[in-house]
Amino acid sequence: MSDLPVIYDITGPVAKTAEELRQQVIETATRLSPGITTDLPGSLIEDMVSTSVGALLVCDQARVDLINSCSPYGSNVHLLTHLGGIYGVPQGEGTNTSVYVVFSGPPGFAIPKGFTVGDGTYLYTVRRDTVIPDSGQTEPVYCLATTTGIWAVPAGTVNQVKTSVPESYQVTCTNLTAGLPGTDEQSPASYRAQVMQAGMFGVQGTPDCYRSALKKVNGVQENLISFRQATLGKWVAVVGGGDPYEVAYAIYKAVPDISILTNDVSNPSGAEVEKKTIPVTVYPDVYQVPFVVPSSQNVVVLITWNSASTTYIDPAGVAKAVQQNIADYVNAIAVGQPINIFQIQDIFLKSVEGLVAASLLSMIQVQIGINGAIKPPAPESSLVYGDTYAYFSTSAAQIQVKQYASSN
Repeated sequence: MSDLPVIYDITGPVAKTAEELRQQVIETATRLSPGITTDLPGSLIEDMVSTSVGALLVCDQARVDLINSCSPYGSNVHLLTHLGGIYGVPQGEGTNTSVYVVFSGPPGFAIPKGFTVGDGTYLYTVRRDTVIPDSGQTEPVYCLATTTGIWAVPAGTVNQVKTSVPESYQVTCTNLTAGLPGTDEQSPASYRAQVMQAGMFGVQGTPDCYRSALKKVNGVQENLISFRQATLGKWVAVVGGGDPYEVAYAIYKAVPDISILTNDVSNPSGAEVEKKTIPVTVYPDVYQVPFVVPSSQNVVVLITWNSASTTYIDPAGVAKAVQQNIADYVNAIAVGQPINIFQIQDIFLKSVEGLVAASLLSMIQVQIGINGAIKPPAPESSLVYGDTYAYFSTSAAQIQVKQYASSN
């Protein structure tokens, strides 16, 4: 096998055929033992040749598979992990739910790392030391849930101080903005794409460097990363999740000229934009890194359907088949991007294909509610837009699926 080719053209390695390998075995045997007969039926030598060819077929296919595995998109899981280690991007293990909490109390009171607050159901711990300033109120402090899982954290619900505080100090807390639900363990497909992008770091310009650097920050969600132009010469870094200081440092490393960054932006609806400016110290200098944390927009999807089927179709079964799939689609939409009604209809069709034939569905009417108000699609399109610096959040319970009232 030492003479197998190691230089390939654009088609890559190709496995040899059984006939090619058999001829190679015969040539090798003849060279070592001139005059040997290798094709006499039923002979021991012929049996050894046939067995050798079978073994070489396995070895040659292993050669092809190994070489093809050297790409993040083609590697097996074990090799993919090693490639990720080379590029410094370990596979995401899932992140806990996070929330920004504001503390109020006497100036000078220290809020150490590990300080615990809660919402009555879940506990959250402070991830970085802080102190209450002269104003009596801190800037939003990044807190992480102590348990794994995915749940919504509405604004104003994290208002319980769980760590013991001396009676002489009145310390309160609240979250002015909604928290960020956690994430499941990263899928192999998503990790492959991340490893490939990490390998392109510094090759395709600032946006790719920016995304690769921020994906390495624990807690940052991929669909909440954006780098967009605000005005001529000014760009906005949008990042959801992660410790703000780690996020700021990742931005500092990825953007060559941080003077082009701004967080002086607004939403079309007039909703407040959560802006952060974090100091990054590179001794002896300190750089202010501005970025935007996207806010949450609560989404309700109203689906009315009907069919021409003459047999009974259970509306509850249809609703159960559809709800989670549509919720997953909405929650995965990138920050600032619209909800596509056509895509929701397509998800509906695929979800119920085992319950009712697509040819029998006579109606799939979709309405989108954002923050309590029905939002129509943009003119001459099926796209429903939210705010520029916000993401959509929903749950299966908020996907309302009903059969048309006049149907039986």
